[in-house]
Amino acid sequence: MEQGRGSLGRILRDDELYLKIMAELDAVSKILASVQETAAQSVEIGGNVKELSERLAKASEPAPAMAVQVQEIVSRMVRVTLLLERTMKDVPAISQQAREGMREVNRILDSIQKNFLIRSNLPAQPKPATHGLELRGE
Repeated sequence: MEQGRGSLGRILRDDELYLKIMAELDAVSKILASVQETAAQSVEIGGNVKELSERLAKASEPAPAMAVQVQEIVSRMVRVTLLLERTMKDVPAISQQAREGMREVNRILDSIQKNFLIRSNLPAQPKPATHGLELRGE
């Protein structure tokens, strides 16, 4: 070894090789420090993930009950929609009956107004608005 033979002997006698080994050891030391820092951050992140997971679990606890409520609301909406569809089918017939009833009421009122016993007791008809036609001489 003292004569520089063998691996260990060459390292001890060759300054350049010794400096390279020391530089590599320094680089390895920095890598280890970085790995340790990353490991510490991983532990911290793991704690954050655990906390977030617990919060998420707690926040999602009411979800099944909410899903049941939503399903009930949707079911009610379907029933209301079906009822509206059935009712809307009857609207044209009801509307037609109402128009016919109004025509009949108007016909009866016209007949009553024309009756000689009632006509003399009715108030005078109001004069229609002329919208300024009297100013033009019409």
